[in-house]
Amino acid sequence: MSIRAARIAITKTMNTIIMMTLVRSYSRANALLIRNYWATSLKACCNCMAPKCYATIEEEHALELRTRDRERKLLKKVQQSIASIDSGEYGWCEETGEPIGVARLLARPTATLSLEAQQRRELKQKLYGD
Repeated sequence: MSIRAARIAITKTMNTIIMMTLVRSYSRANALLIRNYWATSLKACCNCMAPKCYATIEEEHALELRTRDRERKLLKKVQQSIASIDSGEYGWCEETGEPIGVARLLARPTATLSLEAQQRRELKQKLYGD
């Protein structure tokens, strides 16, 4: 199958479905980010303010920061995916230039690598580290 034929195979309907999934993911992550921002407060688990309480506060704060960071990264990936749909480059592996499987895109709409390229990258990271 030629590259041109493969590009045509990713139809407007498929892009619409994936776009809706991306927008839904973006909206959900953005809502979580806003909700978690307002819900977070650094108050003690009780009124004693003992070192145990401070440890609990610090642990909850660290968890909240990790969650926010993960949500921000997801929002960025969703925005990049939407931009690549608009530019017509969505669905193509950044590493090999081959089409990313439709099943992979439906399962992970923010994927930028084909399954094979992602497996190679993970193996390389496992062997050599980042």
